[in-house]
Amino acid sequence: MNSNVGRLKIQLPCKLHMAKIVFNSFESFLSRHPESFSFTATITSAEPKGLSTDKSDKKLPTPYKLFHEWASLSLAGEWVTTKYKGGFIICVSDLKDATLISQKFGTTGTPRKAFTTERNVALGYKDDDYSQLARELGYDI
Repeated sequence: MNSNVGRLKIQLPCKLHMAKIVFNSFESFLSRHPESFSFTATITSAEPKGLSTDKSDKKLPTPYKLFHEWASLSLAGEWVTTKYKGGFIICVSDLKDATLISQKFGTTGTPRKAFTTERNVALGYKDDDYSQLARELGYDI
């Protein structure tokens, strides 16, 4: 099933997280949490240029997977992510999680209505944030 975001095409299903349990429906999350907060980020889909492993030979994730790893460790409420060419979307059900994401990565622009929620913000997470976040998550780069 596909959803359209302007000219972007998003492949569903995606991963829905609730107390560390993974479900497979972005749309069911949105219907269950119509007042959720969503963030969009523009990133590349490949690991950092010239790096496939860290100094201890641990495979490095893509920027999306690195963010996903951070979210899995940091967010307390229900949330869902999906990626598309050039970026990803994360929706969270809890204001505390939305605040945590905003404080950690910053936002660019003002909230605007999107296909996801009434409150959609461009997330400040960029490819340049990769090294710092990877180190915070224990990668030796």
